[in-house]
Amino acid sequence: MSELAKHLFVVLVDFAFHLGARSINELPDCWEHRWRHAGNEWLVAIHAGTEPRKTSTGAQVPAGAFWIECNGWPAGIVDMAGWTIAAGSVINEEALRAALEAGAQSAEVVRQ
Repeated sequence: MSELAKHLFVVLVDFAFHLGARSINELPDCWEHRWRHAGNEWLVAIHAGTEPRKTSTGAQVPAGAFWIECNGWPAGIVDMAGWTIAAGSVINEEALRAALEAGAQSAEVVRQ
């Protein structure tokens, strides 16, 4: 696993923990958090079970993975094996980092 992937995984774990995620492996579905940042709506879903599960938007999340969406579109997936993050001009790794920082402190939560 690359250093960047490790860093992103840790950032996502810290993000979820800061927002109160606990015992997510016991949940019947993914733990999800939605928020707005810089005019975009973000979704992070965490799945800690052993079998794939679907998010509230219908995306299939592999066991042990973080699923990321922006404005309803897939924006990335992160697990212990690595990561894939959108690399567009608006939605990219830097936008995700800024959104995670804002989302951890945001009062403008869409749904958790």
